[in-house]
Amino acid sequence: MKDRRFFFIATYDDTTGCIVNDLLSQINAIACRQTKVDKLVGKNPLSDSSLLTYLIDTYIEKNTVSADKFNGNIQLFNAFELQNRTLLEKTKNAYYTAKIVASPELRVKLIMNQWIKTFNTNTNASIEIEKKIESLKKNKNSFYQTYKLPYFINATNEAFKKICGAKTTPEDRIFIYALSLTLALDTADLPTTSPAFDITKLCSDIAYFKNFVQRVTGNELAIDHDTEQSILARMEANARIIKNIDDTPINPEYTEIITRLVHQRLDSIYYPHLDKPLSFYYKQFNHYINDNTPEKEYTKLISIQLNSNRPAQLSLYFDNLENTCDDLSLIEVVVNIDDNDINMETMLLREINNRKFTIKYIKTERPTSFCDLWKPINKLLLISDPKAYFLLNISDEMFFLTKGWDTQLKKYVNYFEDGIFRLRASRNKFRNYFDRWECSFAQDSIPITTHKWVKLGGDWNPCFGPDSFQQLVAFYLAAEGAFSNKQYVRDIPVIDIEFFGDVPSIGIPSEKQWRHHHDHIRAMQICQSYGMQREAKRRAMLLLANIIAHNLQLENFNIATDETKSTLTLVDANKDLTIATLSYKINKTAIRTTNFLRKFRFFSYFGDGFNHQRSLIFGTLQYIKAVCRPVNLFYQTTKKLSPHFLAGLIKKHRIRLVGKIFGHLSKQRVSPLKRELLQLKSLYTEAMVENEKLKALQQAAKNHTNKEPA
Repeated sequence: MKDRRFFFIATYDDTTGCIVNDLLSQINAIACRQTKVDKLVGKNPLSDSSLLTYLIDTYIEKNTVSADKFNGNIQLFNAFELQNRTLLEKTKNAYYTAKIVASPELRVKLIMNQWIKTFNTNTNASIEIEKKIESLKKNKNSFYQTYKLPYFINATNEAFKKICGAKTTPEDRIFIYALSLTLALDTADLPTTSPAFDITKLCSDIAYFKNFVQRVTGNELAIDHDTEQSILARMEANARIIKNIDDTPINPEYTEIITRLVHQRLDSIYYPHLDKPLSFYYKQFNHYINDNTPEKEYTKLISIQLNSNRPAQLSLYFDNLENTCDDLSLIEVVVNIDDNDINMETMLLREINNRKFTIKYIKTERPTSFCDLWKPINKLLLISDPKAYFLLNISDEMFFLTKGWDTQLKKYVNYFEDGIFRLRASRNKFRNYFDRWECSFAQDSIPITTHKWVKLGGDWNPCFGPDSFQQLVAFYLAAEGAFSNKQYVRDIPVIDIEFFGDVPSIGIPSEKQWRHHHDHIRAMQICQSYGMQREAKRRAMLLLANIIAHNLQLENFNIATDETKSTLTLVDANKDLTIATLSYKINKTAIRTTNFLRKFRFFSYFGDGFNHQRSLIFGTLQYIKAVCRPVNLFYQTTKKLSPHFLAGLIKKHRIRLVGKIFGHLSKQRVSPLKRELLQLKSLYTEAMVENEKLKALQQAAKNHTNKEPA
């Protein structure tokens, strides 16, 4: 037993099996046989599981006395079945596996060719295959159920009706079943870890074929020169067979149906864990299936949208784009400027003619505060290219660091086939959100968002700001999948596109920092209000309804809104059938109560966390200082008082009483309030010492002046 090596090769059409067997038979050290047991052709005496057990266990047992060191079997089971059976058999016998892959159109032609050859005519083939499928259905065959064959037959029938109409010929029915089988087995086979080899390359590339042989023999077999020449001769003959079948004319509508289905995310045995379309896996074997559907086209890869009132800074930003971008023709920048800013308008008019990317601008009334900066962003959306795939709201301080970032960005086009997702590129890209408040201070400030995401919501935001509000939408969308094995997390961290300047409030003068901070808190409270939270969840459910519609491949659907019940209803318009009812109702009392109670420790919930939390009193005072200008002015004024004045003030007003209070408190157990007062006492003592030093210096200066000659 230990001197024998066994391998099994999975394919599911007879032609590829014959070709691989023919090539391997040229190698003397290999004894390879082909088992032609087709699930849809002929009568199978054994059940699926029993048959596979026979093929593996019995085959190995019968060949242990063979004179050949390498013994293989090519059979019409698929790679998924073989892989799962392999896991059980590993404890008994070690053997190697491989799967044979082909482009979907070639595979369909191979299967159709095999059926027609077996049953002589299209009519006979369609009748016999239909009978076999009905028999599998009646007997509840595991193959029929496990691989969801009825689902794929239905999907193929629907696609056929939309493109070719309801009437079918025998050839049409053979095509429908052949494509259904291809889709069912490829969705199961292609994601498996079993090494895959393309049938076309096996017949045309000797180095590729040698690699295949090494894989199935465990790198223990070398091919000599004479054997290689024999293989090359057979490769040429088999390549002609593949080419003749591949060149067989096929109805153009068939090709359109294949293209449409392989680009859709079809359910498989892996649902819901894998949601990639088959085209994703075909690309790994260099089978690129063109997708010419209009919704996949874009005229601009990205539309960058921003406010600016700094001509020099914006010009530097434009320089950064030209220095880091590979294809400037796919870039659009839309800018909002103040309506009376002549310098900005003059600069933009000049730049429009000098830059290789598209520049557009609008003029709006100068915002009265930081909280109003969100309003023009929605207007920028109106003039952006309607066929831009991605949108990015950013500031003119955030520069691209990655050279060729646009080339990297192209890889994410259709990352989700429904076009509803965001790419996160800021310092918060890997952050998880456990509470809605986190979306207002730790939002992703560089979210590259698909145009479809924003368009479905209607605009960027109904309040300040677009990044924090859209983070809330993503938060509610992900939260909808709580405790479910299907979650709709559509925020994708990207590590291959980097930015510089992703830190807010840099360069703001100290006298403006309080106003900026105050406006930020005010904007956050508006965003966290009940009305805005409800709107964020409504938009999240609207995105979810569209995701569900895409997953179910609904091409004609409606989404009805019931404001009184706070629900969205997804309806299949063709069948007048309700698919899903999604609620965007939230608890108004809980929202408002939470927002109020957190004011007592506001900054602990707004970025400081609880590692250094203050008492309720000082937490509340800190919040009041941040939102109330008179309190802040009083605080700033007392901070600026000189030690001399402060010491005099303390001495004049109740200094003895303060001393007694400190003396009393020093004997008590230290509490947060006492600790603060003790720190204040220490400051008072230091102030008085500094005051005495100042008096001494003033007296010395006065004495020195008196000693100088007149």
